[in-house]
Amino acid sequence: MERGERVARMASAAGLVVSVAVLLALPGSALASPELQPQGCIEQTDGLDDCAVDGADGLLDVRAVAATPDGEYVLAAGQLTVSVFSRDGITGDLTYEGCVASVPELTLGFTCTMGHDAVGINGPEDITVSPDGESVYVASFGNNGVAHLELDPGTGQLDFVECVTDTDTPGADCGGNEADGLDGTSSVAVSPDGESVYATSQEDLAISRLVRDPDTGDLTATPEDCIQDDSSVDNCDGTHSSLDLPTDVVVSPDDESVYVTSAFGSDAVLNFDRTPGSGELAIAECFDDAAGNPGGGCADVGSLQDPETLAISPDGESLYVGSRTDNVVRHFSRATADPDTGELTPEGCVDDPEGGSWCDGNNARLLNPRDIAVTPDGKNVYVAAASGLGPTASLTSLSRDAGGELTDKGCVNDEDTGPTLCDKDSPGLEDVMGLAIAGNNSIYTVSPAEDALAMFTRDAVAPDATILTGPDVVTNDNTPTFTFEGDDTTDEFRCSVDSEPFDECSGPGDSHTAAALVDGDHTFEVRATDVAGNTGDAVSQSFTVDATAPQTTITSGPSGPTADSTPSFGFSSTESGSFQCSVDSGAFTSCSSPRTLSSLGDGNHTFRVRARDTATNPDASPATRSFRVDTTGPETEITSGPKPKVKSKKKKAKFSVAFSSEAGASFECSLDGDGFAPCTSPFAGKVKKGAHTVQVRGTDSLGNVESSPAEHPWKVKLKKKKKKKK
Repeated sequence: MERGERVARMASAAGLVVSVAVLLALPGSALASPELQPQGCIEQTDGLDDCAVDGADGLLDVRAVAATPDGEYVLAAGQLTVSVFSRDGITGDLTYEGCVASVPELTLGFTCTMGHDAVGINGPEDITVSPDGESVYVASFGNNGVAHLELDPGTGQLDFVECVTDTDTPGADCGGNEADGLDGTSSVAVSPDGESVYATSQEDLAISRLVRDPDTGDLTATPEDCIQDDSSVDNCDGTHSSLDLPTDVVVSPDDESVYVTSAFGSDAVLNFDRTPGSGELAIAECFDDAAGNPGGGCADVGSLQDPETLAISPDGESLYVGSRTDNVVRHFSRATADPDTGELTPEGCVDDPEGGSWCDGNNARLLNPRDIAVTPDGKNVYVAAASGLGPTASLTSLSRDAGGELTDKGCVNDEDTGPTLCDKDSPGLEDVMGLAIAGNNSIYTVSPAEDALAMFTRDAVAPDATILTGPDVVTNDNTPTFTFEGDDTTDEFRCSVDSEPFDECSGPGDSHTAAALVDGDHTFEVRATDVAGNTGDAVSQSFTVDATAPQTTITSGPSGPTADSTPSFGFSSTESGSFQCSVDSGAFTSCSSPRTLSSLGDGNHTFRVRARDTATNPDASPATRSFRVDTTGPETEITSGPKPKVKSKKKKAKFSVAFSSEAGASFECSLDGDGFAPCTSPFAGKVKKGAHTVQVRGTDSLGNVESSPAEHPWKVKLKKKKKKKK
């Protein structure tokens, strides 16, 4: 806006005075940008537009709008008034509660039910609310100062408290509460710590600091507590060369920085270091337009002519500046880590396709941006663009990515002024000036040309994704497939495996098949995005790929011959899981270690076992043990022994029985039915006359005992002695 340009438009209509609350309950219309829903407007009684609600006094020449931090109230600053609306936290609908005015009812033409004693609010350019929601501050261009109003959070009652006006050119009777650097006050901001209020002056070319009592909100003016442009003749205690016509001010969420836009002669953005607590400012750096103000003493950056407005993201990492001449919103990234807190770096931008070509084709409807706001969730930036190169004003939606870069999401233009350059239109947007966001889902704009407050709802609810199917916790499939679903608003899914960047899911349909994965732990994630661009939290499923088969080892059991017809085998695996066993080429069946076999016949046998891990990978080479069952004792053969009848001259006759059997056998012998005792071949001894039997039984190397011992019977007779001849 040009220096000193103001509209002083009063209405003296003698119509019905509205002094009761008017509830907004408007039917919805189709989305302009996918997430933005026009909800109609509220206008001054006997207003100029076609708003569904006509009867909210205090909207004459309305130029600024703000919302309380809790989203309970919306406040609009008209030419001589401030109006209060209570807000439905769910629908965003507004109820008019009343207004305060700076002039009597007779002069105004209607009654402000909250009072007509609000000194210092004439010609408002900006309005803001303190962090505690109880102090309202109005930047008054007409009264050259800042007015302080108190808001009752319970009732919405708004009362005048005090004002501060310029020392040299006081514009209101503020009881001597004066400060330098306030002539032509254009914007106002409160620090997050609640201890400072900052105001910019377009006549003194300055930024001023007012000390604020965090408990009461009262302001204390300190002479010369301001920084002015080198060309200014005011009395500030600091100067800088790029404060020619400051237009807007914002304080960073961390209280470390204050940023100011300065138009026309400066075309600059200034970064001031702020001392928390005292709120004192010191210039840190500045950027000016490379074309409009080359060599202006600041770092050059493109598309920064006539910067009108700026906003900072809730995370403090992005600063956005709107250039009226270049029709651009420029992004600066902001350092948030010590020691570089607050330092700015120029990044990308978005420009209007009809108003310039600065941003490499990154376009949006941005003719003459007048106000900017960032949503509390940091996902969207909204721009009130009042046109200027044509008859169309608009509310433009930009999506904001994790790095702060912006992308066009569509716009809404005024329904009366046309041409229709946006997808949808809304009443109450002509010459749109101010913009406020309440809660996370309501956007409000004000139009001085139509004496109207327009309302929009924002779809800020992200869709949920649900994983329907996927692999087991442990799987041998190294290209597993997942299926998933979203709610009714889901427009697309994005998938990620192992923290890779989210990308299009492979499909088909609502599914994703992972590329070949190595053995180990993995995580699949999917998130849904709706048509409004809201992206939900990712849901995940963790799993382990194990495509490597286990190795099986037989740890115990017979190998070779055994006399055990029900042998037992022990076995183990290199991985946890289960086992399958097979005997003599039979089918594999489930088993566990140790495995005792059913009774086997004598002969050769084979036992096999294979492990299956938890991913069901089978050992392709089962462990094998061959053995021979031998449960039959040996057969002993007597190879020699006494003749069947033996004559002996002696009372005891000697004998010797030889025998043999299979290799490795041992023997036990029994003589004449006595117990068996170990023996070797030949078995020898002496016996008396009579019948005798030697039994021999063998035991093989496996311990099998011969069931039918070999026998050798014989008889011993004594020889009669011959008588000697006489």
